[in-house]
Amino acid sequence: MIEPLHHALNVLSVVSPDWLRNQVQPDWLERYEHRAEEYRLPKSAEKRQELLHQVGQDGWGLLAAMAADPSSQWMLSIPAVDTDASRVETRLLAPR
Repeated sequence: MIEPLHHALNVLSVVSPDWLRNQVQPDWLERYEHRAEEYRLPKSAEKRQELLHQVGQDGWGLLAAMAADPSSQWMLSIPAVDTDASRVETRLLAPR
């Protein structure tokens, strides 16, 4: 789940850097600066679940910001963003 959002953020940083700069939260640099395979996941299942939840919240926050602003809605059709949206929705709606 981290890698799709990492990829979407990278794409958005190229196609709409000013918009993304206004959306980025201070802790995102640490969470998304590296590819998922370079990321050290927390050891405990509870901490991993907390991270998964936070990544989902970050993804939904980006999607909501795009959807709320008519001038930004075009970004919802970017393949990296569209893929991220479907993964976030699938993961968050999956039964636990």
